[in-house]
Amino acid sequence: MSLEADSRTKGDAGFAGCGSGNADQSASLNTTDSASAGLAECVRSLVSDYSLEVMHSIADKAIANGHALRLKMPLYVPYIPGSDYRPVIAAVRKLAGAGFTPVPHLSARSLKSRDDLKDRLHRLFDAGARDLLLIAGDQSRPDGPFSNTLEVLASGYLVEAGFQRIGVAGHPEGHPQASAAELASALREKEAYAASTGTEVRLVSQFALAAEPIVDWYRALRAGGHTLPVRIGVPGPVAASTLLKFAIQCGVGNSARFLARKPGFLRTVTRPWTPDDILIAIAEAFPNDAGTPALGIHVFAFGGVERSFRWFNAVARGDFQLAAGQGGFGITA
Repeated sequence: MSLEADSRTKGDAGFAGCGSGNADQSASLNTTDSASAGLAECVRSLVSDYSLEVMHSIADKAIANGHALRLKMPLYVPYIPGSDYRPVIAAVRKLAGAGFTPVPHLSARSLKSRDDLKDRLHRLFDAGARDLLLIAGDQSRPDGPFSNTLEVLASGYLVEAGFQRIGVAGHPEGHPQASAAELASALREKEAYAASTGTEVRLVSQFALAAEPIVDWYRALRAGGHTLPVRIGVPGPVAASTLLKFAIQCGVGNSARFLARKPGFLRTVTRPWTPDDILIAIAEAFPNDAGTPALGIHVFAFGGVERSFRWFNAVARGDFQLAAGQGGFGITA
């Protein structure tokens, strides 16, 4: 299957090429014409296999809500640099035992030694992890010998420990500690690692609060010949003030400033901010990729895990209605 981006725009008719469209499912979407139905189905397909971040401290809550989450759903377990890694391992064991696919974060700069890397990998594997998200980490100085993810990959320890599926970070708005050229070079080396080791590597992007940097970044990736699968990071439903706080902390200032300038944004107190405009823009720009292995969604649950999975589950079921002439959509279930 080709992972090249679809080149059609929202002016094209029908969205007939939507990746994993299901005619029976699309019949339940609340739309009034075939073009809107096609777009809505692309949004539904894009979200259909979303992944979700779950802090280790609320792994039990995720398990308790297992009836609302699909079997083997990827649940990413973040790690806060400087903290004890053992709770991450314990959460991985619980989530794997409950039938989910735990995806622990592994931060290169937080590793104290090569032995520390080997120990964490083997403990994670023994706990049931078969996938992980490898990131450099935000700390300015590494705690040990690894300053970036390429050095961790070059160690060979991931393959030795049995990890044949990994995610690596993507940055739609750039990275404060790396130039665009450096990011592009690193991506080529990660693709080479995937080819040489047989590892399934995917890009999991940092979130953005506006669609334009996401669409431009994904289009540039495919135009540059990069074929790794991509999961676009988006926040779940969340209060506007909370969203801006996380955006500033996570270095997505450009889209945060854009959002803050929108009339009435910070006065939105009656309902949470939702990523419907972003999902629509991605589905419009890349209808052939939506819902295929090329392109999916990863959810940052800043507003709470339960609120996020309920909203995204509704979208995945098609329980939403496009807002004609206004942009966005509303949940109907």
